[in-house]
Amino acid sequence: MTEFVIRPAREDDASLLAWAVIEAARSHRPRGFWDLWVPDAEARLAFVERLLVEAIARATPFFGCMHETPPGAWLVESVATRPEARGQGLGAALVEHVLGDGRRRGHSDAKLSLMIGNSAAQRLYERAGFAITAEKRDAALDAAIGCPGVAQMSCPL
Repeated sequence: MTEFVIRPAREDDASLLAWAVIEAARSHRPRGFWDLWVPDAEARLAFVERLLVEAIARATPFFGCMHETPPGAWLVESVATRPEARGQGLGAALVEHVLGDGRRRGHSDAKLSLMIGNSAAQRLYERAGFAITAEKRDAALDAAIGCPGVAQMSCPL
């Protein structure tokens, strides 16, 4: 596996992180939550970037960051890699990094959600020890973005 440097986000990372947040929300589909909420592509990217700059400045969690969920679970959100960087182990390195962070903080398990049908992400998470624990299907979500629902995955830390 290639070695990567994983570090805390800085304000000058906001543009790339905004892209990652939007892409992660799309999952394996061409549209996602942010596309529905802010239809104009430039406005969408600018909006998410502003939210991230503010979150980074305050050092508070935002989409693309990890945060605690009661009782003691570590929530993993918005893992995305650029297409040209895929297949090099970056996704696995990111997941292992956040799982290690959860362990260091004393959490007993990690949780995440992914869109049903995102097989590549599901395989990545399963290799890291996650298993599907629940599914929520919704016809409105399927009609809006072409995804039948969301699966919850959990992993002991």
